[in-house]
Amino acid sequence: MLDTGRYEAPNEVRDDQIDWLKKDLSEHKDAIFTIVISHKPYWINTVAKGKPDKLHDIFVANSVDAVFTGHFHNYFAGEFDGIKYTSVGSSGGGAEEDPTGLLYHFVWATFDGENLSLAPIKKDAVLPWDQMTAKEYLFIKTINSRGITTTKAPIRNDLRVAKTKISVKIDNLCAESPIEDVLKWNVPKGWQVKPEGMQIKVAPGESLDAEFTVRCKGPLYPVPSFTLNCPYRKDGTMKVEKELGMFRTAVARKAGTPPVIDGKLTENVWRKPTTTFFKPDYVEKEVEPSEFYFAYDSDNLYLAAKCFDSKMDKLTAELKNRDEMIFGEDCVGYFLQTVEDGPVYQIYFTPLGTAFDQKIVMEEDGSWDADRGWNGEYIVKTARGADYWNIEVSIPLEQLGAKGTEGKAFAVNFRRKQPRLKSAADWQVPISYDPETFGVLELK
Repeated sequence: MLDTGRYEAPNEVRDDQIDWLKKDLSEHKDAIFTIVISHKPYWINTVAKGKPDKLHDIFVANSVDAVFTGHFHNYFAGEFDGIKYTSVGSSGGGAEEDPTGLLYHFVWATFDGENLSLAPIKKDAVLPWDQMTAKEYLFIKTINSRGITTTKAPIRNDLRVAKTKISVKIDNLCAESPIEDVLKWNVPKGWQVKPEGMQIKVAPGESLDAEFTVRCKGPLYPVPSFTLNCPYRKDGTMKVEKELGMFRTAVARKAGTPPVIDGKLTENVWRKPTTTFFKPDYVEKEVEPSEFYFAYDSDNLYLAAKCFDSKMDKLTAELKNRDEMIFGEDCVGYFLQTVEDGPVYQIYFTPLGTAFDQKIVMEEDGSWDADRGWNGEYIVKTARGADYWNIEVSIPLEQLGAKGTEGKAFAVNFRRKQPRLKSAADWQVPISYDPETFGVLELK
């Protein structure tokens, strides 16, 4: 049994655990069966995609028979180099029904001395082990990620959406069956979508652009969403559900003179902050007031934030080493994509100025690869008052593959986390590594 809960990829698993694994498997090569159990299914993004995986290499070298994982709350399975990989879904926690109808379940393993048989069991049914193959699971993720894409509606400063035309592009990625369904919108109170339904027919390998008009006069959240059934194999369809894409706009002001990075935020460039945020569940302003500022010059991006706190003695800020899990402490965080289709940079800072950062590369199926070895260069200073803490940062843009050019725009999202209130303040909801969920930072 391996501890994989704290790592995102096989190459992040600690050397002492790898050494133990090799030793333990080597000492028990005479076992009739060898089973490995861990939490995160690294294998779906490595072995199943034909990519290197040092854990898989160890399993093959030591005649492992089966590997069981979880984490995604979905069932899928595949055999690679004679090893049966099975990712078990949910037996009681949160779950979404997969296209085969499998929801809550467990897996029955039968050993007869020579063979290993596996079957997912749900209420009143025993299903085949390959009920959902790894290949099908990855294809379903791809359909969810890029089978249906939408243009995004701009959010005004009053958190409303003016009458806007949007386009929904539907690509039938399945080579075996057409898409034949009605695209149906779920329209919350305060929103208008016209038309609310449209008959869709798309041949295999073809695409279609459907146009709609949207408008919001009431609460911004919840947003409209639509569903469309799409084929993922000749005899199987899946329901794709998408929310209306939207984006907010923040402004980075040109700094004629670079601000002094001292945490005091006294320069004139730090004006007109962004102050309206949402909790992850779309509730506005649950966290104490927060102010975020942006500035730039040709070589640098400047970040600043003022986080008010009525109980400064209760701040959680103890970690001092770079890339420790500071996102569990009081902190501010940024998600930046400076080049279209380029990597996303996730950067967090605490009231101590401790940084956590990584480079994220999104894949076609919506999964992501995190490079925690990436370390940006920053000048960071913090300051505290009776009821607030500040952060002020200078980031050389060259390391983000960009220049500070007036009129340019970056994709961005940002947030504040306040563990005392067990909450977060997010600028654009939902917080995600996917730049399609980001807003826009305009360089003016």
